[in-house]
Amino acid sequence: MHLPIEKKKDIILSLFEQTKRPNGWEVYLPLEGGNEFVLVKAVCSKCRKYWSVDRKECFYCKSKYYRVKICPKCKTVYPENVIWCNKCSKSKKTKTLKMCLNCGKIQMGRERVFVPITFCTYCGNRENEFEFKIGKID
Repeated sequence: MHLPIEKKKDIILSLFEQTKRPNGWEVYLPLEGGNEFVLVKAVCSKCRKYWSVDRKECFYCKSKYYRVKICPKCKTVYPENVIWCNKCSKSKKTKTLKMCLNCGKIQMGRERVFVPITFCTYCGNRENEFEFKIGKID
């Protein structure tokens, strides 16, 4: 691909603009340096809206994961990045845990409570598929 550097830069920036939501496309560029590229995204098979593969749900009750942790002693809810509870005991800190707010299942060690979402957040459908676009860089 022997394009002027500015044109190449503009093309790549416009490709990666497609990865922003609500578009949600993933961009695949050829390793061999060819001029074709592929755009891929997961969509709901029913309503055709973007299917978020980043969101998670509880494996047991299928409720949405809200990216929080809970202190097992005082039940205080913290953002996901907080490791220690600040409220229940000042001298001995208690570690916060990932817990489903709906069913109370706790994620311990390697056990997975939260898995990638298995339903469309717009219509509730449980089937997804992929859309593809193939293009050329001229």
